[in-house]
Amino acid sequence: MNARNRVFLLLGLLIVGSLIWYLVTVRPTTDLQLIGTVDANEVVVSARIPGRIQTLTVDEGQEVKAGQLIAIIESDDLDAARKAAEANVSSNRWKLGETVESERQTRGETGSATINAEALVRAARASMAQAQANYDHQEADTSRTVALAKQGILSAQSSDDAATSLQAAKAAVDTARENVSAAEASLRQARAHELLTAVAARTVDSTRDTVANARALADQAKVELGYAQVYAPVSGKVNVRAARQGEVVAAGAAIVTIMDLTQTWIYAPLPETQSDAVQLGDSLRVVMPSGATLQGKVINKSAQADFATQRDVSARKRDIKTVQIKLLIDNPEERYVPGMIAEVYILKNKLVKQ
Repeated sequence: MNARNRVFLLLGLLIVGSLIWYLVTVRPTTDLQLIGTVDANEVVVSARIPGRIQTLTVDEGQEVKAGQLIAIIESDDLDAARKAAEANVSSNRWKLGETVESERQTRGETGSATINAEALVRAARASMAQAQANYDHQEADTSRTVALAKQGILSAQSSDDAATSLQAAKAAVDTARENVSAAEASLRQARAHELLTAVAARTVDSTRDTVANARALADQAKVELGYAQVYAPVSGKVNVRAARQGEVVAAGAAIVTIMDLTQTWIYAPLPETQSDAVQLGDSLRVVMPSGATLQGKVINKSAQADFATQRDVSARKRDIKTVQIKLLIDNPEERYVPGMIAEVYILKNKLVKQ
């Protein structure tokens, strides 16, 4: 056998061997294959307030637990604001105590003064009524005495005494009338003081509102001070440390990102022609890059078609768009990470016949 024939023989053996290896190692399947991408729950951890990072407690690749301290933002200004707010609360509480005591005293004094003034008015009016009755009686007696004196029945002295008594009774009426006026003036003044009581009560209410507002501001300052400590919202592994200790970060700017691989899923584009073949809750076979086979549960199916990945070569000749599906997979050992390529298979008997 010449050299040329040996070369052809060798090539033939290689082709036959490759074919045998393919047939042995590759299991032909008529299931629909989708090429998906692994993804996981990635959380961006950021501060709710701007400032310089005073302490950064984690590094890339480090495992963290939910609630673990990640960073501390410098907060001297916030602490000072909280102390000022608490001092304002104390000051307004002291003012409230003063206004309450003042209102209590004003209410007590005004109430008793009004009662006393009303009693004086009643007494003065009674005295005036008595004086007026005495005057009327004396006036009648004086008229009779004067008439009898003119007739010579009574002496002139009796007439003079009666006139003097009438003048005295008139003076008593005038004095009683003045006493009534004075008592009524005192009553008006006491009732005017009742307005001061109402003003004092409104002052108390206003001061209470001021205390409540100061307390709310103090609580807000305390909450903002608490924002200086940044905690991990989930358990997982620090994937990226976006900031460094000593850097100034804005509110909402990423400090680290945490990858939670306990929640791992696969996104795969499903041709729209087979969209009816997959429903929520279906379990599909998934083959990972290592060759490991597992089941993925369909937990989401996009409500909108995405870009086209195929061309319909039939008479319609149109692009075939895709509907993205999301499958949840078990990842207990955290072997599968975002970015990996996975094969998703839909059984032949579930495919829509074209």
